[in-house]
Amino acid sequence: MENKCYKGIALFLSVTLGILGVDRFYLGYTKMGLLKRLTLGCCGVLYVIDIIKIASGELQPADGSGYVQGVKLHIGHKLRDSIREKNAFYRLRKGQITQEEYDKIIKSLNQ
Repeated sequence: MENKCYKGIALFLSVTLGILGVDRFYLGYTKMGLLKRLTLGCCGVLYVIDIIKIASGELQPADGSGYVQGVKLHIGHKLRDSIREKNAFYRLRKGQITQEEYDKIIKSLNQ
């Protein structure tokens, strides 16, 4: 059975927790994950190398399946509308839109 590994998740894990080998565990390289954990990413050297290798696509999942495409970030409607409202407010303050345009945006978000 093959693991479903996403390149974005692997890169995120490598940057945030790679010094502890979490990225290697995720990709299926258990022994290398343990080595990185015990040596703190081989004193940071392997940590940096793995970030580069994952970003370039050179380091693939251990089972040879390759990365699965299509990780998407889903945000809720309330968060999306809040971002749009703040964006409209800043545009109004900078004079990029008029008060009427701002009111129209807010009205459309409240429907």
